[in-house]
Amino acid sequence: MEEWKCPKCGENKPLTEDFWIRNNKASTGFTTSNCKICSNAYYRNYYRNRYKRNKAKALNDRLDEPFYNAALKDEVKRLVDSTKPITSIYQEI
Repeated sequence: MEEWKCPKCGENKPLTEDFWIRNNKASTGFTTSNCKICSNAYYRNYYRNRYKRNKAKALNDRLDEPFYNAALKDEVKRLVDSTKPITSIYQEI
C-alpha cells in the first residue's frame, strides 16, 4: 500500500480515507496537504482563537457604554492581553 509523508507532522501514513482528505480532482484522489489529524488540529485551534478574539472584541466594543463597570474593563484587558495558552483561557470562558 502506498504511503505519504505529512508535511506538518512528518509521519508516513497509508493513502486511505482514514488518514487523508478526499479530493476527487487530484490524480490520486486525496489532498497532498496535511493529514486529517493535523488538519483537524489546525482548524480546531483556528476556531477557538477566532472565538476568543471575537468575544474580546465584543466586550471591548461594549466598554464605551456608560453602565459597564471597572470589573468588566479588567476582564476584557485580561482576555486581550493574556499570555496564557488559548486552551486555558477557553476553559475559563
